[in-house]
Amino acid sequence: MIEPTYDKNVDIYLNALTFQTQKIKPKSSYLKLNDIHERKIVSFLVPKDVKLISDNLIIQENRLVQISLIPFIGTNRKLSGSVNNSFSFNLFSGYSGGINGIEVGVFLNIVRRNVSGIQLSGFANVVGGDTKYLQVAGFFNKNSGSVTGIQLAGFSNVVLDTVNGIQISGFNNTLHGYMNGIQISGFNNVTTKNVDGFQITGFANVAIGDVNMGQIAGFANYGRSIKGIQFAGFGNISINNVSGGQLAGFFNYSKKVKGFQIAGAINISIKENTGFQLAGLLNYAKKVNGCQIAVFNVSDTVERGLPIGLFSFVRKGFHRIEISSNEVFYFNASYKLGVKRFYNSIRYGNDFSGNLSAGYGIGTQLKLSKRLNVNIDLSSDIFLKRNSNNQFGFLNKLATTIDFNFSKHISMFIGPSYNVSLVAFDDENNLFPNIAPYSFYDKTTSDIQVKMWIGGVFGLSLTL
Repeated sequence: MIEPTYDKNVDIYLNALTFQTQKIKPKSSYLKLNDIHERKIVSFLVPKDVKLISDNLIIQENRLVQISLIPFIGTNRKLSGSVNNSFSFNLFSGYSGGINGIEVGVFLNIVRRNVSGIQLSGFANVVGGDTKYLQVAGFFNKNSGSVTGIQLAGFSNVVLDTVNGIQISGFNNTLHGYMNGIQISGFNNVTTKNVDGFQITGFANVAIGDVNMGQIAGFANYGRSIKGIQFAGFGNISINNVSGGQLAGFFNYSKKVKGFQIAGAINISIKENTGFQLAGLLNYAKKVNGCQIAVFNVSDTVERGLPIGLFSFVRKGFHRIEISSNEVFYFNASYKLGVKRFYNSIRYGNDFSGNLSAGYGIGTQLKLSKRLNVNIDLSSDIFLKRNSNNQFGFLNKLATTIDFNFSKHISMFIGPSYNVSLVAFDDENNLFPNIAPYSFYDKTTSDIQVKMWIGGVFGLSLTL
């Protein structure tokens, strides 16, 4: 206490004290709670003084019942953001600190913290914390925390944390976190992390993380690694590995395939296929250690795998050019491509008397020793007249030949063949064209002649 003086003046000086302050990073839960007040619909309906009280009043009160017309007109008045309610009824819209029971809103429910129980709204639910059990809105649900249970909305659900349960919406589900359960929507589902469950939608599913169970979409699916299954009416995309499966009406794309890819048109694995690719048109994999089945198969390298198709091109695979002669066409040229276990061949022949042939074949090569191989070829050629290019028959041939390898690239081959020819009646010359040198089987109808005989093949080859 300073005593008053009357005969002199006393000067008192104050020295400023400085303190070092440490910046404390707020916890994520507080960030979520503060985020709710930044929402436009909350900012518009909840007065500033009500938000200020809920932000600064630490004490949380529990009440059995609250009734509100709008956020600042109700039984909890301006303390509504700091009160937890067991039963909450909002005639138009309401603002509560938390719900431990049931909340019903004709238009809108706003909850600053958590909801545990049932929340029903004619238009929307906006929650700043976590939600458990059941949340239903006529238009949308927006949650800053996690959802555990069931979330239903006529238009969309948005969750900024994890979902452990079921999300169902008429248009869109968006999740900024992990999903453990099921997402069902009319248009699309989006998650920013892993999906440990199923995404089911009418148009497209997007998972920025891994899919460990499945995605089903009417149009397309996108994910990182697919350990489950992707099923889409148009296309599936995995930017990493597929150890489960991709099934699409048009195309599948992935980095590596350890499971399967089945598409109506195209499968692409930009790194490696160690599983199974089946496509109506094209399979591509840089390295194949699995199986490819399509009209066209393309790869860089086949190690332990097998491409099966009309044409299989392997850049570092089997490429062989053959020049040969047989009892029907004295000059034949063919190009074989694929792998030794299963290759395709394109063929051309000329008998130097006005007839040509063009055909296609498949075959396999078996290694007997360093110098010897066995080739088994099944082919079908069409007969053409040189002058008119008119087709007049077919020659189907099964040939078994033995290779003698002079070097790594050059070999000579020879062996027997079993032949079946079908020729049509030549109305211009009033006869059947004579292709077979002889036959042990001959059957003629009014317009087709079928002959069978044993022949032979001899030739040289260049393996590239």
